[in-house]
Amino acid sequence: MVGYTSHVWLRPVASGLLLALAFPQPGWGLLSFIALIPLLLSLEVAGTWKEAFRWGYLFGFAFFGVLLFWVANVVWLGYFLLVPFLSLYPGAFGAFFWGVRRTGLPIWASAAVVWTALELIRALGFMGFSWGSVGYALGFYPSLVQLASITGVRGLSFWVVAVNGLLTEWAMGRGTSRLRAAFALVLLPWLYGLWVLANAEEGQERIKLALVQGNVDQDVKWDPKFLNFSFSKYEALTGSLKERVDLVIWPETAAPTFLLKRARYRRWVERVTAELRTPLLTGANDYEWEHGGEPEVFNSAVLFLPHEGPVLKYDKVHLVPFGERMPLVEIFPFLKDIKIGGGPGNFTPGRRRVLFEVGKARFPALICFEAAFARDVRRFVRDGANLLVNITNDAWFGPYSAPYQHAQMAVLRTVENRISLARCANTGVSMLVDPYGRVLKATEIFKDAVLVGELPLKEGKETFYTRYGEWLPWLCVALSLGLLVRPHPGRA
Repeated sequence: MVGYTSHVWLRPVASGLLLALAFPQPGWGLLSFIALIPLLLSLEVAGTWKEAFRWGYLFGFAFFGVLLFWVANVVWLGYFLLVPFLSLYPGAFGAFFWGVRRTGLPIWASAAVVWTALELIRALGFMGFSWGSVGYALGFYPSLVQLASITGVRGLSFWVVAVNGLLTEWAMGRGTSRLRAAFALVLLPWLYGLWVLANAEEGQERIKLALVQGNVDQDVKWDPKFLNFSFSKYEALTGSLKERVDLVIWPETAAPTFLLKRARYRRWVERVTAELRTPLLTGANDYEWEHGGEPEVFNSAVLFLPHEGPVLKYDKVHLVPFGERMPLVEIFPFLKDIKIGGGPGNFTPGRRRVLFEVGKARFPALICFEAAFARDVRRFVRDGANLLVNITNDAWFGPYSAPYQHAQMAVLRTVENRISLARCANTGVSMLVDPYGRVLKATEIFKDAVLVGELPLKEGKETFYTRYGEWLPWLCVALSLGLLVRPHPGRA
């Protein structure tokens, strides 16, 4: 068996690199089932919680440093601030795991409980960031993610980490029973997933959609000199449609201006909608004047109906920290003056959830990484959504792994809520996904495209996850705290 006392510091780094490879690109998702073994071996020989924190932090630095390298393509400073900050969570995992192990709880249970609890905590609040949750590594394996309709994506994380824990115990020479248990723990959810897919049911009502991927370069998009070019390109691509559809979707800020306030461009979209005789949803900016005389700027989605014009607007609620809004700007107003991102910058968060209606379809327009937050999407489904629409502009990240990672996260929302997803991205990945996480059609990145297809509308009862939400990770939070405060009889 493994001798696990030498080169302890190398093992967290190896774990971080292995887990990063489980995500796109290259997206070797099955690596996630073994990636954490070196880290857990190091934590097992840690003499103090501080040493365990150090190994966890080292793992996090390697993992997030590789996983999020594309952030440097947007802003170098953000990359060098974000990676050390996010590494605190794996560091905390190391310290808390070390403490929980002193209660006698087995490695596999200690690791799964503490890891799942901290993944939930990392996704909460205005600085919430769920990128890199272990369960997302399985997002493009439909037969492996069906458990998410019960537990959510963090239930998948619990499962994967528990398998890593059992294999760690086997590697430490604690008997082949751990290896058999790990095999069974992988096999049973996979068989459940195969059974679910074999008996998949879909609603009878369907909607036909056209997703227009304009592939407008980021430097062009926000240059006022090219504003007519952006509208002309989307008009031409939309006009190339050879068949009737129920809804045309343009991506986030496809109209990179204050569309509702600029009559010329509003009438341009109205004309496109009237000629198509088809509703059109587009991303745009908007503003409203607040009482103090300062304009509030929004990242919005607007629905146009033929011969009626704009009928409903949604303002993005969950803004990207440092990318769309400076944190704590309410407390320190001078932060408004810091220029961030492209376009207007320093957006105001929207105040309410909105469901658009086209025919029998009721859907939110999840803007950009709003689709990465399971609890927010779940609320829209509980409001009565029977379809998910996600509009995004991933041109920021360049032709690297981020567009695929972002799309992978959105796929899990379909499984959790048994609901279809239409995802329209400026530079890709645009895709149509069924209620079981199966990608029916998808575009290549950084290419002009018009993706046409049908999706079933949600019918029937809520999933267990839709009804009860993050029940498993909150249970893990309670268990972690309870184990840490109880007297420690020793360690198995």
